Amino acid sequence: MTWAGITDADLRAVSGDLVLHRGRELAADGAMRVEHLDGCSARAVAAGAGLIEVELEIGEHGMLLGDCTCPPAQDGSFCAHLVATAITCRDRAHRGDLPAPRIDGAASAPDTAQLRRFLRRQDPDWLVDQLLLAGERDPQLRARLQLAAGGRPGCDLDTAPLHAHLQHAFFIADFVPHREAGDHFARIDEALDLVEALIEEGHGDAAARLAREGLRLLEESSAAVEDPDGGTVRTLHRLEDIHLRACRAARPDPRELAATLLDTALRCGLEPFRDAPARYAEVLGAAGLARLDELVRQRLAQLPAQEEGTREERSVLEAFARDLEHGAASDAAPSGPRPPS
Repeated sequence: MTWAGITDADLRAVSGDLVLHRGRELAADGAMRVEHLDGCSARAVAAGAGLIEVELEIGEHGMLLGDCTCPPAQDGSFCAHLVATAITCRDRAHRGDLPAPRIDGAASAPDTAQLRRFLRRQDPDWLVDQLLLAGERDPQLRARLQLAAGGRPGCDLDTAPLHAHLQHAFFIADFVPHREAGDHFARIDEALDLVEALIEEGHGDAAARLAREGLRLLEESSAAVEDPDGGTVRTLHRLEDIHLRACRAARPDPRELAATLLDTALRCGLEPFRDAPARYAEVLGAAGLARLDELVRQRLAQLPAQEEGTREERSVLEAFARDLEHGAASDAAPSGPRPPS
């Protein structure tokens, strides 16, 4: 059956006389707006008291199949909106207002509406198996499922899928030329969206750990990216912002946080957290700032004088010491995200 071949008898067979009559009235009033139409499926909406959505298809042996969000259709009935959509599609077909047929003779793949109807009819256990199987092949999907199933805020969260997705996003097989750098950093941004979502889900500790892992991965991969547009710096600043937000939400032990910030700043060649005494002042509090000052003084005292290999470490430590000594940290108001680069 085609849209043009649908008859009133076909519609009466699936709906009945009263529903057919009401469907004709709706179609005559132009109540259904067809948003998608191809050779065997249609999607339409009707604006009424609330938005009503219709999905209709010509199934095997010409059988009309459909779903509608209106209350009368919730028991599986073929409602007046479905009838009106079928009539509207038939009228368009008679006017020749249909997409051009495929010329290669190949059958078209099911569209989203068809797939949605198919999935709704499947056994839930089968759907679960298919999702888990797809998650094994797609790190991003697995990470999203893991995040959605994260459980109560503050509970232990298995971050292995998110960690794997983060590694996958930063991975570079050989070299990223300038023309591909945008896509490379877009993949990283998608992964960081998931990390950032952990904060809203009550898993600030996990988000902070993953942000620090992102800093390590960014440093390892940065030399293999042709990046005149500053994607590396923007990613660095975003990771710093995520880490700060995560710490504000999770409130880690201030003395441990002080050690973590200094250690990360010294180990990472991208020089993250250089302004930590000021930006983290509110999170560190008096106890954390005192511990940070103690650690900075200890590390400076342990540095061999004027050795070539200690210049970068000394520069970081002296920057921390200046902020702490000048009281920038204790006087600073809690800072927000960095301004765009």
